[in-house]
Amino acid sequence: MRHFLTICACLALLSCDEKNPSFQDAEEEEEPFVCTPSTPHSDCNAQYNCGCDTGMGEWCKWMFSATGCYFYEGCTPAAEGTGRPGEPCDPQWHYPDPPLCLPGHVCVQYGLPETGVCARLCETSADCSAGSECGSPADYIVPSDVCGGTPVPQPYDICSWI
Repeated sequence: MRHFLTICACLALLSCDEKNPSFQDAEEEEEPFVCTPSTPHSDCNAQYNCGCDTGMGEWCKWMFSATGCYFYEGCTPAAEGTGRPGEPCDPQWHYPDPPLCLPGHVCVQYGLPETGVCARLCETSADCSAGSECGSPADYIVPSDVCGGTPVPQPYDICSWI
């Protein structure tokens, strides 16, 4: 009987030394989120709306430099956008009509330079809602007096309906 109790005690001790994987995972620290701009010219990250002084009412959105002919993420003091995915917007950012897109979204041009629709920014299709996938939008069409009228590739991905 004594040997039986000793074996049971040892087995109990061994099982105590093994950690449950979920317990071990709970002890591991998550890496802190780092706000990283997407392009060298950017000050913030538009998808995550981080890197701006929110205490001063700033938020991050994609902008286009007509003089440098490139896209960048910049902080804007304008009131946050209200345009939801699929709603009309002005890619030239003439606001308040039509409205700017919500933070984490971008106004994607689909016709003339003043015609656009709000779309959610994404890194993978997991960032998109059911029925849509993450992909590159068409080139940005600029007016003939900007950047020589040459279309410019957009450096971000958006959720598009499939």
